[in-house]
Amino acid sequence: MDISLFKNLFLGLSQLSPTSYEIWDARGPVFSSRPHEKNSALQKQIRGLSARIIRGQQDGNETLANNTLAVGVPIQNRNETVGALIAYGENAKASLGPAMKTFLFSLAEIIQDHLISKKEVEKITEELSQSFEDIYLYSTIGTQVKTLRFSTAMLNDLVGQILETMRADMAFAQFPDRPQFNAILNPGIPAGKISDLQGFINGILRAIPPDAPSLAENYFILNDSRQMPDYMTLGASPYRFLGVKIQSAEYFYGWLGLVSFNLKEIFRLGEMRLLISVAEQVAAVIRNTDLYLDLERFGVNMVKSLVYAIEAKDPYTRGHAERVNQYCLWISQKMELDPEKENILKWASILHDIGKIGIPESILNKQAKLTDEEYEVIKSHPEKGRNIIKPLEQLSGSVPGVLHHHERFDGTGYPYGLMGEEIPFIARIIAVADTFDAINSDRAYRAAKPPEVALAIIEESSGTQLDPEIVKVFREVVSARLLNNKQEVPQAQ
Repeated sequence: MDISLFKNLFLGLSQLSPTSYEIWDARGPVFSSRPHEKNSALQKQIRGLSARIIRGQQDGNETLANNTLAVGVPIQNRNETVGALIAYGENAKASLGPAMKTFLFSLAEIIQDHLISKKEVEKITEELSQSFEDIYLYSTIGTQVKTLRFSTAMLNDLVGQILETMRADMAFAQFPDRPQFNAILNPGIPAGKISDLQGFINGILRAIPPDAPSLAENYFILNDSRQMPDYMTLGASPYRFLGVKIQSAEYFYGWLGLVSFNLKEIFRLGEMRLLISVAEQVAAVIRNTDLYLDLERFGVNMVKSLVYAIEAKDPYTRGHAERVNQYCLWISQKMELDPEKENILKWASILHDIGKIGIPESILNKQAKLTDEEYEVIKSHPEKGRNIIKPLEQLSGSVPGVLHHHERFDGTGYPYGLMGEEIPFIARIIAVADTFDAINSDRAYRAAKPPEVALAIIEESSGTQLDPEIVKVFREVVSARLLNNKQEVPQAQ
């Protein structure tokens, strides 16, 4: 009990009269205007008097040791007695009469008003602090989700931030049609409370009454699981639960939820609104991500259609892109490229000849030797391919492989005559795979050569046309997969 604001008042009153003032709570003395010896007979008597006042067993005057008269009144905080205000003095019957008791009641009321207002200020401060944390969480999450694509990492981070801000033992995100994205964080759940977390969450979501009025506003609140039989049987201890729908227009994706075993609290209206706002943001991210992936698939399928169109123009190269792609992936696996580089290599190898869509069929399918002018037209296909791919953001990483797959290691290739490691690494891998498949396939101007012969020619080109290190790796994978095991080249993945 904080009465620091009144200390000077009581000290001043005790100096104006022989009366002393003390304030006690259930634990002991809070304030004394004239401290007396600890555990003295007088202090023990005052302790007993204050205890009886706090318990409501006494309300009046009492004669203490050494002919000391005392009078006390209770101090209340709302409807609870939290302390006692006591005045006492020797030979002070006149000064400690009915007027003193009335005076003490007035002082007690002032103290009570202070305690109530202080409690309210603390509550308002706590609510403002919580509101600030809610606003900070929402602004942080709002900024993040607008710049992120939907992912497991995003969901785990989001659920973690919700759990840090809100008063709960567990937070979760659940997606019935996308269980790979489900996230559960439960650092506050004591051992033995819930044995099967996923089963518990499935149960509380299934138990939501389909006719609950709050579902019209996309949420459901239960502040005590003992209020509903379907919820009571799910946990060994009573709990409270708040769930909000992750929904965008007519698309329902899943639930964001909180669970707490502290029934002294309830879920605040602000917490519910915050969780609904966060769920709306997540739904928007999922929707945008789905639209982006649809657009990405459309773009990729469109480009693949161009590849098939090229192969339709040149029947001798049908399947060439898929085979080059598979050879490149073999090399990638052997060299243990990271997933990002492997994905770039995957698309660059499929698309490496896409620029041939702009080459006349009369040149592509010519069986006789090309003229110098025709050869220059053929040499333009890497740059044509670059121009086709560059506007497609999701495939832009493939541009270096497409543009430079006809550069030579000795610097005599095209379109820019790059040499050695000046040639992008992805392009050097494609060059090896492309050359091998060109030798090992029928062309308009010659028949295919066997894999063993094609590999021998590749090795002869090491250090001049092709990167020696990649040729070495390619020899190992082709020998292991194609020559020794007679493995057929599967279709591109």
